[in-house]
Amino acid sequence: MKELYQQNVVLNVDQAIVDKFDTNKQKVIFQIIDEAANNSRKHAHASLIQINLLPMPQTPEIGLLEVIDNGVGFDLKAVSGSYETSGSLGMITIRERAELINGRNKIESIPGKGTCVQVAIPLTGRATDFLHGGVHIL
Repeated sequence: MKELYQQNVVLNVDQAIVDKFDTNKQKVIFQIIDEAANNSRKHAHASLIQINLLPMPQTPEIGLLEVIDNGVGFDLKAVSGSYETSGSLGMITIRERAELINGRNKIESIPGKGTCVQVAIPLTGRATDFLHGGVHIL
């Protein structure tokens, strides 16, 4: 991306977490990263995209995927509804893919300040129950 689009991408990945995911889950995680990074490239005009996949500090049984950019940001409410109301599939696709891997996602964006896409990904059955038990960790 540096060569083609003049965008710096910084990766911070804990290989031990990646090793805990089967290939199907790894594929879905890659698709989430790809969607978020492409949104940063195409829409946010970000000069820096940071991708983190690390254990969640307070709950190491959960992996935390973050795609953070320093782009133009956007009005989250305008693109958070259905395709019919937002005209965009990107945020819907990220949410649906997070659900495929029993994850929960959160997107924060402020016009002029950039965007942060987070996906909490359970590494164990207990973590899945925790994530879906009404606890808000993101």
